[in-house]
Amino acid sequence: MIIASCELSARQGQKSLCKVQKFKRNTQRLGKHVSSLSANIANVKLALSFLKKLEELRDLSLAEWNYKKILRASLAWLRRKQLQLRAIVNCTVATLFSL
Repeated sequence: MIIASCELSARQGQKSLCKVQKFKRNTQRLGKHVSSLSANIANVKLALSFLKKLEELRDLSLAEWNYKKILRASLAWLRRKQLQLRAIVNCTVATLFSL
């Protein structure tokens, strides 16, 4: 009976270890996406600031104005994705600690 309980606890420990390793792989992947999103957000902000400075000097052309509108929509979408990924990571961390 003692041997059976040792085997059972060993299997549970192995399952927990597998869960931790899977969590580590998934968070590394998500981390790459979050940092990529951060870089994209920074690039979009830079382009928007350039268009803002340009608009201070002169009126924007129709193409430039449309581009600014597209950049604003892209920035909002990127921020939403970034928040979603962070929420996924936080939920995964909470799940891991509840093992």
